[in-house]
Amino acid sequence: SHPLVNSPQKHGNIPTIDALGERFDSKLEEKEYRKLQAREHMGAIRNLRRRVKFSLFLAHGEHLQTYTADFCFLELQGGEWRFVVADAKSRHTRLLPTWSKICKLMLACHNISIRVLP
Repeated sequence: SHPLVNSPQKHGNIPTIDALGERFDSKLEEKEYRKLQAREHMGAIRNLRRRVKFSLFLAHGEHLQTYTADFCFLELQGGEWRFVVADAKSRHTRLLPTWSKICKLMLACHNISIRVLP
């Protein structure tokens, strides 16, 4: 078996590796990525990217941490392409205080509300 699949994760999720060798932090993340790929193929979204890093910082500019989004893409909304940041989160993980903090910081630092999938 592949070493990444057996490595422990911070929230108990099981990493997966697909047939092309792409690594996902969880089965949920892989499932949501497949859905987004289908939407991209249909033309509803475009420029789908994985593991996009964002700097999170204090008001005076001090770097606090780096947040890595599961997905970023452009989505057609009301005739305009809009930038979307999305993360695959289980019911358990989306309730954790650390996730709430990241969401608040992304909004404060980048004016971005993270879309939680599914």
